Parts: sequence; C-alpha cells; structure tokens
Amino acid sequence: VSVVLTLVQIDGTEPGMAWCFVQPGHTAAAQVDVQKRDDLTQLADCHALQQQLTILLQADSDGSGKAPVLLYVNVDNMTAINALGGYAQGDAVLQHVAHQIQLLQPFQAFTARIEGDKFAVLLYGCNPDQAETLAQQLCEAVQHGLVEPYGRQVVLTVSIGLAIVGPAFSD
Repeated sequence: VSVVLTLVQIDGTEPGMAWCFVQPGHTAAAQVDVQKRDDLTQLADCHALQQQLTILLQADSDGSGKAPVLLYVNVDNMTAINALGGYAQGDAVLQHVAHQIQLLQPFQAFTARIEGDKFAVLLYGCNPDQAETLAQQLCEAVQHGLVEPYGRQVVLTVSIGLAIVGPAFSD
C-alpha cells in the first residue's frame, strides 16, 4: 500500500487534490470521494469507509496481500456525557476522540466516523498483535482526556473491537 496525492473530480466540480491509499497497480483506489466527510470531526464518513473497504476487497480478491485490521471504536457513556454537559460537550468529546485516533494511528490507515459515537480505523500492513497494542494505546490516550461538563470531571473511555479483513470477506 502506498500514499498518492491525486487529482479527483467530484460531480462535475473543479478537480481537487486528495491523499488516497492505493495498492500499486490499483489506481481505482484513488477515486475515494473527498466530499464524504463528517462535518464535526473532519474524518471520512461511513460511506467513504464502505467505499474504501470495497476497493480494498476488490483489489485483493485473490488474497495475496497482507490482511488489514479494522478497529471498531465506540465512545462509552455518551448518553451520560450529553446529559451532563449538553450536546456541545458531547461534540467536544467526539472531536477529542477523533483527534486522539488520528494522533495514534500509523501512517497507513483510513479513519472514519461511522455514526454518533462510533469510529473505524482500517490499518494496513498491521498484524493483529500490533493492532491490539494500538487499541490499548488509544484507550489510554482517550482516558487522559478529561472533560468537565458543569464543572464535573468525567474520565472518557472507549471500547474497541478488532476484525481482520481477510480473503474470507466478499463485501
């Protein structure tokens, strides 16, 4: 997998530049829609993640590449955080978690906010042990981010699931 800066045409608008992760010889991966972004976190959205996974599975349909690992990240207790501090505080928490994910991810990764308090990180060139270590580091980094809704300190936590995106997946 390599990183390419490419010109992307979006629905007849002026072409824009976008960083895209591609496998050598698979230029179709460079067509990820840069408008598929979450407004709050500026991460890719669930549609961009689905597109990235589809491209990945098509590009490696023969199973010859190293299987990426998908981290599924869920912010714990968002209902309580929103109730204590309001939705503005909840938005700040989501932005904090998105920032921590971006700080800890390795160079070859695709990160998206799936919905609400759920995020996904697609790790390329990463074995399950490395992914587990990264998940533990993310849990620790997020816990150190204290928020203060109405003057109360709340320790943030996340729950993280791991899935290997291997040849057994067809879509």
